[in-house]
Amino acid sequence: MSNVTEILAQAAEKAALSMLTAGAVALVSLLSRTVRDAVFYKRYEFVLDYEPEWGMCQWNIQWDRFKVSIDGSGVRKEYIKTVIVKIDGTSPGRTFEKLEVSDTFYQLERLPVALKLNSIVRTRTEPGKDSYKLAWVLRRRRWK
Repeated sequence: MSNVTEILAQAAEKAALSMLTAGAVALVSLLSRTVRDAVFYKRYEFVLDYEPEWGMCQWNIQWDRFKVSIDGSGVRKEYIKTVIVKIDGTSPGRTFEKLEVSDTFYQLERLPVALKLNSIVRTRTEPGKDSYKLAWVLRRRRWK
């Protein structure tokens, strides 16, 4: 009978040690920014086209429960000269005078959404004619 008791005690000890190890790994992983972003934020990545002859351009994105309007002009290799972002038609929105490609998210005032310009890819369809693909990321907190 003491053999069975000893086996049950060892099993309980191993189960508790496994639970403590899993908890420690979870806490340590939350120190990583990438893991925190994946756990606490909902993301949406999208690519928009831009042709220089368009001048000022407006893109409308329906994401989650938001309607996001992005007005942009003056696209260059590494930045967009002027960007205005509005969520659900709020005025005046947020204006960026020079929005550069970056890993930094910009929180939109009074709104639970953040935005970043992930990359700008220039393509040349014919000599002297450039077009651009703009990769954007929107994010918001999962629980709010």
